[in-house]
Amino acid sequence: MNKLQIKFSLLLSFLYSQCTFCQNNNGGFQAIPYEIQETAPGMILIEGIISDSPKKYGLSADTIRPFYISALEETNAQYLAYLSEIKKYYSPSAYEKALPDTSVWLKENLPDSLKKYLFKNYLRNYIFQDYPVVGVSPEQILKYAQWKTDRVNEMILIREGLLDFFAAPDSLVLFSTEGYLGGKWQGQLKNKLPSFDDQVPERDVRMEDGIFLPRYRIAVADEWKIAALATGDKDHYYFQTPKPYNHKKFDKKNYFGYLFVTEKGIASNNYPIMATLSEIHLKRVYNVSANNYLVRGMYDNVSEWALDANGSYIAMGGSWKTPGPSYATVYDPLKPDNSKYVCRMDFVLPTKEQNKVSGATGFRLAMDYIGNIDPRIKKRKVKNEN
Repeated sequence: MNKLQIKFSLLLSFLYSQCTFCQNNNGGFQAIPYEIQETAPGMILIEGIISDSPKKYGLSADTIRPFYISALEETNAQYLAYLSEIKKYYSPSAYEKALPDTSVWLKENLPDSLKKYLFKNYLRNYIFQDYPVVGVSPEQILKYAQWKTDRVNEMILIREGLLDFFAAPDSLVLFSTEGYLGGKWQGQLKNKLPSFDDQVPERDVRMEDGIFLPRYRIAVADEWKIAALATGDKDHYYFQTPKPYNHKKFDKKNYFGYLFVTEKGIASNNYPIMATLSEIHLKRVYNVSANNYLVRGMYDNVSEWALDANGSYIAMGGSWKTPGPSYATVYDPLKPDNSKYVCRMDFVLPTKEQNKVSGATGFRLAMDYIGNIDPRIKKRKVKNEN
C-alpha cells in the first residue's frame, strides 16, 4: 500500500468512526478534508485583493480571490512538447491548428536579416528553448492549458502510485482529467482509493479529494494586474508560496521534465544572436527581472494574454518593444502605511496592439486557489525602494 492509500485509509477510518454523514446507512457520502492545496510546477500564490477603491489600481472588481500565477512565461520548449503530443495522438489538422504563427516575426520592425532568422529559427532552435513562445492566439493557449492540466494531474497520479507511466497507444488512453472524472477515459489505474462501500472496497479519485489540481487557464485581467502591481496585502506582506513537490524524487527518467523550466548554462557569447536579442530586450524567461512576488517578465520580454471584464482577450504588460521600468511599483516611505507602493506603468497596451497575435506577445498561465487560505501559509515583508 502506498503512502497516499495509507493516509486515506487512516483519514477515512477516523471519519467513519466520528461522522454520521460518512456511514453506509447514510448513503456512503464521504467528506474528505485535505491539506494545503499543492503548488503546481512553477506557480506563485497571490493574495488577491479587497479594495475600497478598485479604480485606484485600474481594477474592474473590488474583490479578487487568492490565485496562482506562473512565475515565468511559457517557453518554446514547453509548447514544443505540447505540439509533439498533438502530432502523435491527433489528426494532422489538429496539429496544424496548434502551430504558432511564426510569420509574426516578418511583421515586426526589426532588421530584415533578424526578422528572417527569427521566422525560421525562433520556435524550434534549441538555443531559444527557454525564450517565451510567441505567435499564439488565446484559443490555442486554452487548448495548451487543458493539455498541461492533464499532464500535471497524470504526473501526480503516477507519483502517488495510482497510475503506471506508459506511452499511451492512442488518444483514448492518453490521460485526460475531464475524461477520467467523466468516466470516459479508457485507461486503467494501477491502484484506487479505499471506499466505505463493503461491496466495492476501492474507488476512483474524485476532484473533492484534493489530489487533482484545478485546471490551468488564462489569467483574468484583474488577476494579471494584481500580480504585476506586486503590492501584497493591505499591509504589503506577501505569501510564501508553499514549496512544490520535488518531482525528481520519483521522476527518475525525467518523463515530465518539460513541465519544469530550469536555468541552463548556455553562454550567450557563443551565440551572437542571443546578444542581439538581449539588446532588443528579449531574453530567456528566467533572465528578466522579478517583482516582489518573484514573478518574472511582467514588465518586459513579451506582453501576455489576459481575459478582461467584458470577456475579451487582451494583451497586457511590457514587452521587448515597449519595456516598462524594472519595478512597475515602487516603495514610497512618505505614503500612508497601507498605500506605500506607487504604480508607474500602464499595463494595458494601446488599443491597436491589444488583440494582435505578434512576435511581442506570449502568455503565462493562472490557476484557482480552492477554498480559504490556510493559516499555516506564512507571509514575508518586502520593501523595494527602486
